[in-house]
Amino acid sequence: MLESGVTYIADRGYVSFNFSQQMSEQQTFFIIRIKPVIKCTPTENLAVIIAEEWRTLFGDVSDAMIYFSNEKKKIRYRLVSFYFYNESYRIATNRLDLTTGEIITLYAYRWQIELFFRSIKRTFQILHLGSHSEKGIEIQFYLYMIVYTYYTSRCRGKII
Repeated sequence: MLESGVTYIADRGYVSFNFSQQMSEQQTFFIIRIKPVIKCTPTENLAVIIAEEWRTLFGDVSDAMIYFSNEKKKIRYRLVSFYFYNESYRIATNRLDLTTGEIITLYAYRWQIELFFRSIKRTFQILHLGSHSEKGIEIQFYLYMIVYTYYTSRCRGKII
């Protein structure tokens, strides 16, 4: 299911030691926010490279090579940590070629996708998507657009 060279971005519920190892072995990349309870052992501090204007937005930014303390194979990963609006973020990745700021930006883009789907669900009054494949989502999107357009034109802008 994994595609070599692709970076997968996910939130806290998707982290797994075995899955992280499998992704690294198959030369796929990940950027995943990890839960605060996951213990990490730092092995090397990396230079924090972010835009100067970001320094007022983000607090306690750090970038380090780590391994997960409970993982048997002790594979080294990268951990970017920071505070944003008093919330702690810990992002694990196997992308060593990106700057600290680029990793934060890619994780932030993930939220744009979340907001897009939230908007679609609210606009079309649906609870969840019926398909998760690329083509299935595309078909559903067009279907929702057609139904929405039909109802808003027939009901003078009121959704029944």
